[in-house]
Amino acid sequence: MNDFVIRYLTEDEYDEWNHFVDESEYGTIFHKTFWNKALFKLDTAIKLSVIGCYKQDRLVGGAIFGWKKKFQKIRIVVPPYSSCFYGILIKERDTVYILKSERYRYVVLNAILDFVEKEFQFVSSALPPEFKDVRIFNWRKYATDVFYTYRGNISNPDKIINTFQSDVRRQIKKGLKYSFELRTTLDNQHLEFIFSLLAKSHHRQKHRLQFNIKQFITLLNNPDLSANIQAYSIWLDNNPVAALVIVVDGPTAYYWMAGSDQNYFNTGLNQLLLWLVINELSKEGIKLFDFVGANTLTIANYKANFNFELIPYYHVTKVTTKRLKLLLGFKDIFTR
Repeated sequence: MNDFVIRYLTEDEYDEWNHFVDESEYGTIFHKTFWNKALFKLDTAIKLSVIGCYKQDRLVGGAIFGWKKKFQKIRIVVPPYSSCFYGILIKERDTVYILKSERYRYVVLNAILDFVEKEFQFVSSALPPEFKDVRIFNWRKYATDVFYTYRGNISNPDKIINTFQSDVRRQIKKGLKYSFELRTTLDNQHLEFIFSLLAKSHHRQKHRLQFNIKQFITLLNNPDLSANIQAYSIWLDNNPVAALVIVVDGPTAYYWMAGSDQNYFNTGLNQLLLWLVINELSKEGIKLFDFVGANTLTIANYKANFNFELIPYYHVTKVTTKRLKLLLGFKDIFTR
C-alpha cells in the first residue's frame, strides 16, 4: 500500500510548495502561488487552493487550482487568466529504469487524482511540454486535447536571426531605418498605452481580452511579480506602434501578451520589437523563448516565421459527476 497523505496546504506552507515547484521537472512560474494569487485576486468569486501529496513528510506531487462554485454546490476548476500551464504537478522518481519510473508516476498521479476528483466536479490541467506521459489521464477517462507552442534557444541572437524567414529579416531591416523609440517602464501611463495596443489586437483577432485596464495595471504593478514581468513598446513619431509583455521564469521567457497598431504593419517595427526584446533577454541570460501558443491559424502563421521548433503540450479535463454533465454543457463550464 502506498502511504500517501494528501491534503490542502495552508498559506503558511506556500513557500514549501513554491520550493517543490522549483524541484519538479515540470514546475513553472505558472504553478507558483504568488502568480496564481495575483491573477485570481482580479476575480473575488474564484478561490485558490493548493493540494499537497506527501510521502514520508516529503512533497512528491500535488496541484494548484483556482476554483469557483456553480449552482451553489458544484465546485469547478477555473483555468487561471492567460496562463499556459496550471494544475497537477509531480516530481519524478530518480531512477534509470523506465518501468520503475512509470509505476511511480502512476501511483502518485492516481493518488492525487483520487483526491482531486472527490473535491471538484470539473477538473482541468494544462501540462507543460516536458510532461509527455498522459496515459493515466486517458485511463481515468479524461478528455485529452493537444495544443502547440513554438520554442527556441535564444542564447545566440546573431545566429538565430539568420534562421528567420527572409520576409521577417527584411521587415527588421526596414524597421531599423526609422527613428524609433523603445520604452520599457511599468509606470501607469506606459501600461495604458500597452493595454490599448493589446485591445486593438484582440479586437482584430476576435478574441476576448481577459483583463480590463484597471486589472491589467494592477497585475503588472503587483510587487510579487516585479522580478518576472517585463513590458516593452516601440514608438514612431510619438505614437505607440507595438507592445510585448514578457514573463521571465529563470532561464525561460514567455511571450505572454502582444499587441500592435495595424496602421504601422508596413514599417517592420512589429518584427523589430520582438528582435530587440530577444536581444535584451539574451543579455540577461535567458536561454529558452516560448511563444506561448500556436493554436490559432493566423497567430501560428505569424509566429512560425521566426522558425522556432513546434512543441506539443496537453490539456486534460474531466467532468466527475453525472449531475454536472446534465446541468452543464462542456463549453458552459468555462463561462465566468
